[in-house]
Amino acid sequence: MPHSDIGQLVVYGFLLLKKNFLFVLLAHGLLPWMILNSKMMKKNYFIRPLFLLFTLLSISWSSCIIIEDDSSYYGPNGLDGKAWFGIDFDQDVPYSYWDDNPNMPTDPFYGEYYRTTPGLYHFEYFVTPYEYWYGTYEIYINYGQPGGPHGQPGADGDDSYLLLVCNPDGFYFENWEECSCRAYQLPDSTWIIEGQSVQPMFRVEMKKASVANRPAQHVPKLTNKPI
Repeated sequence: MPHSDIGQLVVYGFLLLKKNFLFVLLAHGLLPWMILNSKMMKKNYFIRPLFLLFTLLSISWSSCIIIEDDSSYYGPNGLDGKAWFGIDFDQDVPYSYWDDNPNMPTDPFYGEYYRTTPGLYHFEYFVTPYEYWYGTYEIYINYGQPGGPHGQPGADGDDSYLLLVCNPDGFYFENWEECSCRAYQLPDSTWIIEGQSVQPMFRVEMKKASVANRPAQHVPKLTNKPI
């Protein structure tokens, strides 16, 4: 096979791989005519059907190119924020503390935040050898924002921090009076504090009891004084 014929085939194959319309048009028009009338094609008739089939397939492939509008492509959602929880005290160290949050270790440190998962958890903490508070606290997370057009990724959710203080008068967190929390008492003396529209988001239900009326239900995670 002459070198000139090989060069023509190489150039033609290269141009067929191009997505530019002008290159494809040139490859489908001028070059096929030149190659079909070359000396190689005239001498090797069995190559002509294969060459024509290759040309038709390349035309079909190039006609299926879809130009996508990138404004319709939305980027990934932002990452969800992390949740952190801990306990503390202000006046006296509580006699004991317990909750069923698996992210809270045995013997947790006061004032320390622990990475936690969102959910509803039960708690008990003793303020005297005979009196204690019990109830639930619920932790939420801030979800990531949805992605925007043109592949713009969404904003990540903020991390949330909740540090509940084991006060003799019940759970609270610092500066909770300054937030737009909702606190109210039910007829059965259960206190509910909600912070749905503020940071950190949370919900606490708590009630005071004595061991004479309601024995403690759980073995404490943290014991500071003998009960």
